[in-house]
Amino acid sequence: MSHTQFLDESEFSLKIGGIEINPTTGDGIEGLLKLDNWTIEKDNTNLVFKYNSVEKFRLSNIDGASSISARYEEYVYTSANQQTTFTGSDDFGETLSYSEGKVTVFMNGVRLMSNTDFTATNGTSVIFEEPVSNNDIITIQSF
Repeated sequence: MSHTQFLDESEFSLKIGGIEINPTTGDGIEGLLKLDNWTIEKDNTNLVFKYNSVEKFRLSNIDGASSISARYEEYVYTSANQQTTFTGSDDFGETLSYSEGKVTVFMNGVRLMSNTDFTATNGTSVIFEEPVSNNDIITIQSF
């Protein structure tokens, strides 16, 4: 879970699949995406992001914090036959970027194991141990 200081929901942005999400309503900016399964709740000190009622991450006030540091990005790639490396622009035109150790990878909705199923060490590419099939959906989440 990420912790950061905030004054209100307008002080950070969240992108999923390359679409910026309104933190108050859960809608995609300009109506491009509706996150029906996401809820965003606010209490006195936290913004809590839940997917299908399960908490995924929380933004909290930290005494003495001086800047916004929470970051969550999701990249979606449709694979080509026998592809092993995912890098550059995803299906939505967003360029893959992550910090080492702060990435989760899914293939067709199934979570993969780092350093077993894939390697992600350079911040710009994810390399699979085995080639994937044509049209597999690869989702890379960075946080």
